[in-house]
Amino acid sequence: MGDTPKTVLAAKKALEARGHKLVSLENLIDSFEAFDVYSDLLLADNGKYIKEMLRNDEIGPSAQTLNLLMSLPSWKRRFLTRILPLSDRMRITASAGLDAEQAGGLYSKIGDKDSLRDGILKNMERYSLDLIISPVMPFPAPRKDVAYNLFCNNVFTVKT
Repeated sequence: MGDTPKTVLAAKKALEARGHKLVSLENLIDSFEAFDVYSDLLLADNGKYIKEMLRNDEIGPSAQTLNLLMSLPSWKRRFLTRILPLSDRMRITASAGLDAEQAGGLYSKIGDKDSLRDGILKNMERYSLDLIISPVMPFPAPRKDVAYNLFCNNVFTVKT
């Protein structure tokens, strides 16, 4: 966590002192549903976009595992998730994006994304908000040797 709570509270105090109204993100969106929808949409191409973005970068163990899984054809990933006795972490990682791979699933996920967006906009109107400021993750960039555990814990929490 480092100085994250201290930094967030200092920013909150400074924004409120300038007359801004702050509302907890939980009041705007179901973050678990959002993570599920956006991860499936991001990986709907079997991770090709992410692999291209990371092509020349040094990546941590979590991304290496995901990269390896994304190199498998989707039928093999489905086999892994349904037949083999995988840990929950590996099963969740291996199944990421499979729901949005076919046209029907992709359209369904796009519909879910649109519903999430509309819900956020309605809540912004309800609370008279004109801006959302949020961290990408609730913690600073982790060391590479612990990133895998943080990633898998987040995915496990979302999918169960």
